[in-house]
Amino acid sequence: EIFDNGFGQERVDSGYITAGRNLTDRLMILARWDYLSYNQIDELSSLFIAGFNYQPTRLIRMQFNLQYLTDKYRDDRAGALAVFQVRF
Repeated sequence: EIFDNGFGQERVDSGYITAGRNLTDRLMILARWDYLSYNQIDELSSLFIAGFNYQPTRLIRMQFNLQYLTDKYRDDRAGALAVFQVRF
């Protein structure tokens, strides 16, 4: 996508790839890669995610992700995300 940011034309490129697999009827693993690039500020980053979703019952769902962010000019960062959901 190209737009005018007030300093000239900026081109933003982005995309992602997601893959997952059901190991059982209640457990799914996943992997994802996100890419983001700006040409004018010369910025480039990638986010890698690996995780799983577990649904022990129809009303309860758990999600756990490990994330790793690479950035062209900043230190790489890593983190974890855990989500517990109850439907009612």
